Amino acid sequence: AGVPEYELAVMSDFEKISQWARDDVNDAVILGIISGFEDGTFRPQDKATRAQAAVMMSKLYLILK
Repeated sequence: AGVPEYELAVMSDFEKISQWARDDVNDAVILGIISGFEDGTFRPQDKATRAQAAVMMSKLYLILK
């Protein structure tokens, strides 16, 4: 098996993403629901803003419809 490769591993703070959440976060990156910040970080310990949540929900809606 080995270590899974993550799309989000390019984020400089990838290791701060909780191990239990990495697969799901990676899936969201692959689907284009989330992408991280322009400075190459993901900031997993920060709280999402309403605007960020709205964008994620909108992208998810477009995928599911």
